[in-house]
Amino acid sequence: MPDATERWIRKIRLGEDSFLELEEVVFAGGRIKGPGRDQLADELAALANAAGGVVLLGVSDAPRAVTGIPLEHLDAVERYVSEIVRDSITPPLVPLVEKLELPDAAGRLRPVLKIEVPRGFAVHQSPGGYLHLADAGVRPVGGVPRRQRRRGARRAALPARRQGRRRAARRPDRVRLPVRGEEPAGRSVQEGVYETFGDELRLTIYAAYAADFGMGGA
Repeated sequence: MPDATERWIRKIRLGEDSFLELEEVVFAGGRIKGPGRDQLADELAALANAAGGVVLLGVSDAPRAVTGIPLEHLDAVERYVSEIVRDSITPPLVPLVEKLELPDAAGRLRPVLKIEVPRGFAVHQSPGGYLHLADAGVRPVGGVPRRQRRRGARRAALPARRQGRRRAARRPDRVRLPVRGEEPAGRSVQEGVYETFGDELRLTIYAAYAADFGMGGA
C-alpha cells in the first residue's frame, strides 16, 4: 500500500479532529442527499476560519469506514462542491479538490474526494454564520462551543454582531471595533485586525465589523 494511502487510512481510523472532517456521500434517486449544502458549507468555512484542513467525501465517521462515491457520480459530487464554495460561502473559497482511491474494509478500492481547504485570509461566512473548527466540532466564532452535529443538535449560533458586542462589553478597555475612515494608509481594517489580535479575538472582532458594515471580506 502506498505511503500516502496508508497515511489516510490511519487518519480515518483515528477519526475527526481540528484538521479533518469525514463525510459519507448519500444518494437518493441519483441525486445527492447528504451531506446537505448548508452543512458542507459550514464545515468548509469553519476550516478556513481556523487553521485550514481537509474534508474527505466518501468516508463515514460513524462507523469510521471508507464508503466511497460511485464512479458515475464522482464528477457530479465535484460540481456540487464547486457550487457550494462559490454560492454558499462569502467570500467564496478556493479549495483544492483531488480524486483518490482508498481501500474499504474488504480491501476494494473506492473513489473518494479530498477537499483541501487552506486557512483563509478573510473571515468566511456560511449559512450557519461565522464559524470555526476546533476540538473536532464546528463552533461559532467567539461563542460557546456547540454540541457536535454528530450528536444531532441543531446549530444555533449567536448573530455575529451580538457575539462581538458581548465580547467588547467584557473588555471595554481592550477591544474597540474599527470604524470606516480609520484604516492605516495602504491597509484594510481587516489587515490591521489580523496583525494586532490573536486568532480567536481577531475572528470575533472582524465578524462583528463585517456584520455592521455588510462586508464579506477585505
